[in-house]
Amino acid sequence: MARRQLPGLQRVLGVNALFSTAYGNVGSSIYYALGLVASFALGLTPVVFILTGVIFYLTAATYSEATAMYPEAGGSSSFARHAFNEFWSFFAAWGQMLNYVITIAISAFFVPHYVGGLFWPFLKTSPGDIIFGIAVVALLSAVNVVGVAEAAALNIALAITDFSTQLLLVVVGGVLVLSPHTLIANVHLGTVPHWKDFLIAIPVGMIAYTGIETISNMAEEAKDESRTIPAAINRVVIAVFAIYAALPVVALSALPVRCHAGRCQTLLGVAENQGGFAGDPVLGIVKHLHLGAFQHAGEIYVGLLAATILFIATNAGIIGVSRLVYSMGLHRQLPDGLRQLHPRFRTPWIGILIFGGIACLTLIPGQADFLGNMYAFGAMLSFTIAHAAVIRLRLIDPDHRRPYRGPGTLSVRGRRLPLFAGGRRSGHVPGLCHGHGAARGGGHRGGGLADRWRVRVHRLPPRAGSGPDHHHPGGDRAPGGRHRGRVRLRAGGLRRARLLPRGDGNRSADGRPAASWDPCAGHDHGAGEQPDRRLPPRAGGAGGVSDRRGEGPGGTARQRPRGEGPGGPGRAPDRG
Repeated sequence: MARRQLPGLQRVLGVNALFSTAYGNVGSSIYYALGLVASFALGLTPVVFILTGVIFYLTAATYSEATAMYPEAGGSSSFARHAFNEFWSFFAAWGQMLNYVITIAISAFFVPHYVGGLFWPFLKTSPGDIIFGIAVVALLSAVNVVGVAEAAALNIALAITDFSTQLLLVVVGGVLVLSPHTLIANVHLGTVPHWKDFLIAIPVGMIAYTGIETISNMAEEAKDESRTIPAAINRVVIAVFAIYAALPVVALSALPVRCHAGRCQTLLGVAENQGGFAGDPVLGIVKHLHLGAFQHAGEIYVGLLAATILFIATNAGIIGVSRLVYSMGLHRQLPDGLRQLHPRFRTPWIGILIFGGIACLTLIPGQADFLGNMYAFGAMLSFTIAHAAVIRLRLIDPDHRRPYRGPGTLSVRGRRLPLFAGGRRSGHVPGLCHGHGAARGGGHRGGGLADRWRVRVHRLPPRAGSGPDHHHPGGDRAPGGRHRGRVRLRAGGLRRARLLPRGDGNRSADGRPAASWDPCAGHDHGAGEQPDRRLPPRAGGAGGVSDRRGEGPGGTARQRPRGEGPGGPGRAPDRG
């Protein structure tokens, strides 16, 4: 494993705590996703949520299997590290980071819309919603730097209240406003909505189901993880699918599609300044249920609950950022400085403040569609990597203990391949090809690749001695002026490395690295002898790498994972 051996987290979370945290993240999405999807899919909005619900079920199966196999923080990044290499792990980790940043931004952005729908209308429009959303992010970032303990009982209570309220809306709406005739009249296939808008709505609809990574990132805190994690994920799937399949049906009955001058729309997808409920769609449903004497009380209750749930979802995103920053720092996917703990509060405060600030920047345009597209792109890419990792793990490590196996298996030449992961990957194409999200998400990953270059490429001094490099008899530089004083490793893909903490405790009394750090077992280097840097075999026949600093006569030297040459990841390694 490519991680430093540091004290772990306490395993204290049971099924209820895991479920409540994940449902608070996934279940909160309906409060804004309903309006975003309805703006594209119109009368086919319920169909979109059913299709994306099936996709979510398959995704949940992937996360259940992989997390039960490797119960460690990281989600799809961890899966990719085991199945592929550090590069793909890094790529998935930055996808998760994008998801968390957008989770923070989009949840905070819709809090003022629900509050403004009840009390202060100026919060429903710009710049009131932007300022309020930034204030929410800033407040929660500061709270997480201080490190106020999470109240598991409160999270469970809020999750139960949220689910119960959504279920009550479905039941009451089914009695008061449900109209099959209206649902049929809402749709004119091919024109209302257009097929292009319907296809775009599918990846946008996936934002309603994002958040399943939450359980994977809490895996190191789960009790009896092989049992509790699959159980919690299954509960989330059942609860979310039940609500998301039924609530849009009620919504399109209460707020049907209307056409005027050749333009069709539902108030669910119309901006508030035009008389719609795109910013607070669930509150819009309540306002059209005709509850009589309970109307005002029902609006207050649902509006405040929605704002509270979105506030909690914003906090969950910041907590996810803090965990992910720390994990990426351990695996050298971020600069060490970002994961440094506060000397007093023991939280990764620099990473929290930086990525909280980035979330605030994404709020400034005040464009919910922009946030939704970015969210859909990041989620699709993370999920795709997770499914590919599960397929590859079935191929390269079929005998590994799997406490949970996803449903559906295809036997090919004696190998049991997961149908749920293979079928799910095809559902990502619309999301990955959605222009705006793909372009902006690609820019995000481009910045991450540049950051990885800075973190993982180490330029080392020439080897010991002032004479010519024995690999290049003409001098101590290779053609092009580069020093050849680097560790030679075999060509191949990136390799997982066991990263050891630095410090004086890892050196012997004479200042040299302790014997346990020496990759060349059985060879004791003399004071003037250059150590052999060839890779030693790992137990079981595979080669191993230790990432460490060792001092030779000519300075320091670092061993790189296989495949990293002088120019960094992807360059050919030095050859003799």
